[in-house]
Order: sequence, then structure tokens, then C-alpha cells
Amino acid sequence: MEDKRGISVPVEEAERRDDKKRKWADKPAMEVRDLHFAYGRNQVLQGVSFKIREGRITTIMGANGCGKSTLFSLMTKNLYPKKGNIFLKGKNIQNLSLKELARKAAVVWQYNTAAEDITVEELVAFGRTPHKRMMQGESEEDARMIGGRGGIGPGTCHKDKSGWTWPAPGRHTGYR
Repeated sequence: MEDKRGISVPVEEAERRDDKKRKWADKPAMEVRDLHFAYGRNQVLQGVSFKIREGRITTIMGANGCGKSTLFSLMTKNLYPKKGNIFLKGKNIQNLSLKELARKAAVVWQYNTAAEDITVEELVAFGRTPHKRMMQGESEEDARMIGGRGGIGPGTCHKDKSGWTWPAPGRHTGYR
């Protein structure tokens, strides 16, 4: 039997994964409960609660300075709440190691910079870091995850003068 990435897995493992999916089918992927946070005396978040369902697109909108970035920093353990809890698949994120949290959740911030000479493939490869042991090289799974989707891989993209990455001339991205 193959998983969603096309990797062969034993039938027992596939059944265990299916059971786990069914268990979480009606539970939130992430839940924020009664979250409070302040920068000194400046109360930024007061009693914020919401649930993010798995497989759904969730938008967090608000005016500049209302606490959206602070909320994301709390949800990724870059900040710690004054009061309240954040759960990822039923586990309080305060009880997860940073490596375990990084394996399960990631944030791509609105403004990012990358070195001029980095390729898209190298940048995407950084996302595999939490899945490796120290000093471990690239595995076959890493290669599949990095280069096996959407045509992203060696020679498929380049950076122009503006810093944007585009499909290399004469190449397609695999998207239709």
C-alpha cells in the first residue's frame, strides 16, 4: 500500500494512520483557548479563542497593530502567553519540544529575505531540517519531498534581478 506521497508502507502502518485520521476527523488541528498577552503594560491579546480545522483554509485578519503577528509568535512558541493555552492536535504546545513543533507546524511570514545565491531547492530543503538528526545528509525521502512535487528541482527555477523566483526559461512548474 502507498501513502499520499507514493511511499510504500506496510498495510498495518496504513491502517494505523487511517485510525489516527479518523480520530482527528472532528477535532481541531489547532485550538487557541482564552489567550492573553501583553508587552509590558500594553495588553495586546485578551481572551482570544478559536479553532483551526485540518484541511481548511483559515484567515486571520485585522488592522495594523491589532496582534496578528503576536498571535502567530505565540502559536509557534516564539512568545509565551500570560494566560491561556494553545493546542496542536490536542497537545498543549508548551509540552512539545521546538523540534517536535517544527515537524508539525510552520509559518511563512509575509516579509522574508533569502541570500542572492540560494536556489529554490536549497530554500525548500531548509524545511526538512526538523526531520533530520544532527549532521545527517539528505535522504531519499528528503529528495522526494524537495524535488518531487510541482517540477521544483535542479534547473527548474532561477532568480531574476528583482529577487523573484520564476520557472527557468523553457521549463514548466507542473501546475496546470
